[in-house]
Amino acid sequence: MSPGTVSKTSTLNRYLARIHPRSSQLIYVLSFCAVAALGSYWTHLSQTLVFNEQQLLISEVVNAQASAIERRLARSLSATHILALEIQQNDGLFDDFESYAQTVLDSVGGISNLQLAPAGIIQKIHPLSGNEKALGHNILRDDRRRKEAQLALQERRLTLAGPFTLIQGGVAVIGRYPVFLAQAGRQQFWGFASALIYLEDLLKVTDLAQYETKGYSYQLQRLHPDSGQREVFARSTAELSPLRHHQDIKVPNAVWTLVMSRTQVNSWSARGGYLASILVALLVAWMLRYLLRQPQKLQAIVRQKTQELEQLAFYDHLTGLANRRLLNDHLQQLLREVPRYHSSAALLYLDLDDFKQINDSMGHDAGDQMLKQISQRLNAAVRNSDLVARLGGDEFAVLLLDPSSVSNVCRISEKVIRDIEQPVSFQGQTFRVSTSIGIAMIPTDGDSASALLSHADSAMYSAKRAGKRNYHFYGKTPQ
Repeated sequence: MSPGTVSKTSTLNRYLARIHPRSSQLIYVLSFCAVAALGSYWTHLSQTLVFNEQQLLISEVVNAQASAIERRLARSLSATHILALEIQQNDGLFDDFESYAQTVLDSVGGISNLQLAPAGIIQKIHPLSGNEKALGHNILRDDRRRKEAQLALQERRLTLAGPFTLIQGGVAVIGRYPVFLAQAGRQQFWGFASALIYLEDLLKVTDLAQYETKGYSYQLQRLHPDSGQREVFARSTAELSPLRHHQDIKVPNAVWTLVMSRTQVNSWSARGGYLASILVALLVAWMLRYLLRQPQKLQAIVRQKTQELEQLAFYDHLTGLANRRLLNDHLQQLLREVPRYHSSAALLYLDLDDFKQINDSMGHDAGDQMLKQISQRLNAAVRNSDLVARLGGDEFAVLLLDPSSVSNVCRISEKVIRDIEQPVSFQGQTFRVSTSIGIAMIPTDGDSASALLSHADSAMYSAKRAGKRNYHFYGKTPQ
């Protein structure tokens, strides 16, 4: 050691020795206070982060479940429109109602029975077993829910009655579609096409039961049309907690609200965090070094949670495909760019024919395995620049960017149908499904994302009615 170094060390030691004991105590107190304050702040920030994460998670969960209910209800009620079209095309005659109704029930799903009520009097029900007493019932005069039927007739649109408790047990809703025929240049009221849907069957398309086992609770409610009071018609066993989120569900002539909650952050955990901060503050030197690292750790946590939330918000957790929200964003962006670049695109809307049978016979694990393999096949069937999305359940969408021609869209649709029909193996068993595709061209078939999805969905049902395993363009008569 050089003489200069010895001199500097001695000078430092003499300086530290001259520090007054009270000054040392002040430094300790200030350090303790600083460390305790930073520790308390970190605890508060962590609790806030967990709380916000739970809020965002509940928001995503309730939005997804509400969307599933809304889609299933709209799909099931579309059966009334299908029946109405058949009545109008046959000028009020419907001789093969039973076989046609069974086909609709098999295709649409989620419906208990279909009814025809010429002049408001129920004359045909399928299936009839257990519903014989309803035959001859005058909906417009005798039914306790005639208010909705009269509204449907007055406004010439589909209305929904219920939920209500059935005499034979169970809670159900019924959609009534007024049918009008062109006679002598005027639209004459023919009667109603109705669909009865059990609430239990409607909720089966959601994951509410699974979420209930994970500490979530829910309520499905509406404003009663007569009393104007809030009516809860479906709920979990556990009561809602203050940490909750709600989402409105649009149904014909009403609005339902799904409310979900989860157990709040434990207050004892927060108290323990503050106590730990105070205790650790006694180790001033170590704690100072530790606390200097906390901002970086917190930033890493925030970045990680942000990435996880973005994954939850825009991608399907099972298949890794884009979800409906991301697809909507792409459609909206595309619609803004189409006029500028004079480009075109095509939206393919498809679901798996008879997929429910696989879930029922093979189990949900087999169904999930099939959805994953179908997702991989869809990705392989299109270009990297195209977008493949899972809309929920067994419904998918493919956004083809600049497909060059309608014939190219047809070629891709045919390839998708062929690829999906290839067998899938799971636990030594082999099974297969087919698909039906509805196609909406952009921008000719819609000027908004919702319109394009609706038109593509409508075209898909046209493909199903034409025999499944094929595709159909929106606005064209099925061949």
